[in-house]
Amino acid sequence: MGRSFYFVMCLNGFGYSIWVFNVSEERGFFMKLSDVIEPIEAVNCNLSGSSFTNVNLSGILIENANLSQGRINNASLSEVQLTDANLSGMSISDSNLEGMTINGILVSDMIAAYEGGR
Repeated sequence: MGRSFYFVMCLNGFGYSIWVFNVSEERGFFMKLSDVIEPIEAVNCNLSGSSFTNVNLSGILIENANLSQGRINNASLSEVQLTDANLSGMSISDSNLEGMTINGILVSDMIAAYEGGR
């Protein structure tokens, strides 16, 4: 199967950006975005193996997503809400847990009760 190329040009306050999308039946879909200033909607996408560096995802909505074996480093998750999430095997370390609750109970209180019961 031959390759198809799609060119997208986006005008912004700093000039314009051009993205080239290389779609190939043999290799799948490769896309590199930079300097994006508009929201992106991704539906029914396989983004496994993707990386996001120096991005602002405030206000992001993630629904029906598989984040297993993922890593989140140096991120602000303040005011983030997780509902109906499978957190089995999840590890949290070197993190500020101030104000964090699980089912309405402060995590700091749970840790204090656990450590007091040892």
